[in-house]
Amino acid sequence: GLENGKHSITIANLQKLAEFFGVDLVYFLQENDNDSIRLTRKEQFVPPTVEDGMTYQVLTPGCANALQVSRVSLPPHTPDEVKLHNHSSGDEVLSVLRGTLYVQVGDTEYQLFEGDTMYYPATYGHCIFAKESEAEFLLIMSPPWKI
Repeated sequence: GLENGKHSITIANLQKLAEFFGVDLVYFLQENDNDSIRLTRKEQFVPPTVEDGMTYQVLTPGCANALQVSRVSLPPHTPDEVKLHNHSSGDEVLSVLRGTLYVQVGDTEYQLFEGDTMYYPATYGHCIFAKESEAEFLLIMSPPWKI
């Protein structure tokens, strides 16, 4: 199984582990590296993670101590259920590259179009989702833990 490298772990199970250990999901997805400047060519990127049609690719693996940038693609009607989550600290910025993205923060739902950008404190309950069509966006996060 998982312990001998024959299977990969799902994002849902990583979320459960993160909750159990009191860390953010990002903790498991980034590498630690103290290089100050790093250029990553497109052919050097690790293939994106795909689960339930959602594609997630960290664009700053192992090189960002204060923030993380990821490219995310959500197929229509993803996720199936709008479930709010929050982080113990940090900030998130979304920038829509293609399609229409929906973000619920607290009780308010926002509709973002191509070119729109949104900021919110990661401590607020939030959920990012697509409705009728696919949406692609950049997710820029400050770490939810203190550096």
